[in-house]
Amino acid sequence: MKTFKTVTTQKITALVCDGCGLDAKADDYDFHEFISVNQRCGYGSIHGDGNNIEADLCQQCFADMCGDMLRVTEETDSRNDDNIELNLVVKNILSKNKIADKNELTLALKRLEQLWDAQHLSAEGNELHQLADIICDYEKKDWNSFFEQAPLADDDFMPGRLYFKSKFTLDKEETEDDITSTLALNAIDDTKKHLLQSILSAMAKHPELRIGQLLANAMSNPQLCTELFYVEDEPLNEKINQLYL
Repeated sequence: MKTFKTVTTQKITALVCDGCGLDAKADDYDFHEFISVNQRCGYGSIHGDGNNIEADLCQQCFADMCGDMLRVTEETDSRNDDNIELNLVVKNILSKNKIADKNELTLALKRLEQLWDAQHLSAEGNELHQLADIICDYEKKDWNSFFEQAPLADDDFMPGRLYFKSKFTLDKEETEDDITSTLALNAIDDTKKHLLQSILSAMAKHPELRIGQLLANAMSNPQLCTELFYVEDEPLNEKINQLYL
């Protein structure tokens, strides 16, 4: 036999943001994205030993206040042992700011690959740069070691390319576009020719890179080339045409 009694419980029906004043009801999607803090302060707290601090913030106010410090990661399968190990090891590496052995190095490089296209100054972008610095310290290298230097092209690299004529000679059967391209190349000094050849060699070896990304990576400080790094090839081509052609 079961004996019952009536129990009165409280349920949150609305949340008001302490930052912007947004009033979200329980059936609003914003309600479920609120971040609430309830912390009892301990010895040495700047808020006072034993005091209780609370805050309820909507997702926008929380992002505005803490966005640069957040570590946002994609949802992973908790049963995936590889992901669990990776997340734990990388978190430990970042906290101690040091790689201990080759196993940690392997996992750090794997995480670096996941973060490679992270937006500059985002939480993941900050993690990318911190992790890269730690890896460089462990391997006693610098940032440039991540960007393999493409060798200069051989002398016979360009003749096989479209619209290129050896020694810039013209044939009677050449089209107007052929002549324009040949004259343009003829007007470029040797330094620029070698630079263009190197860019073509690097793009052939790393076709996954955008041209802006390749050029930014070649700089001694890629952080100074943020806009160039993220621009797509088509908009870059349009800008060059608008500005110079």
